[in-house]
Amino acid sequence: MNREAQQKYLSLNHQILEANEATGFVPPCRKRPDLFFPEDYYDPGEKHAVEAWAKKLCGSCQFENECLDYALTAREQSGIWGGLTTRERANLLRR
Repeated sequence: MNREAQQKYLSLNHQILEANEATGFVPPCRKRPDLFFPEDYYDPGEKHAVEAWAKKLCGSCQFENECLDYALTAREQSGIWGGLTTRERANLLRR
């Protein structure tokens, strides 16, 4: 992980901890991390459903933008980050 990505990751985690202490908020990905890595599901129908559910949960997270920013900077190769799949993030980076 490059230095910029590492700083963004640490900052994101710090913000999450502060929000948790202040309001009890826990990001959906911390509650159900299995949903945010649909690559681990072998059945295409199940994979698609899990992916859709994870993306919907991302939309309810107050850290969605920061998460996506980190994932783009780090060029995360798997998982749903900031509401986007690996392919969607790669397409965004190509633009």
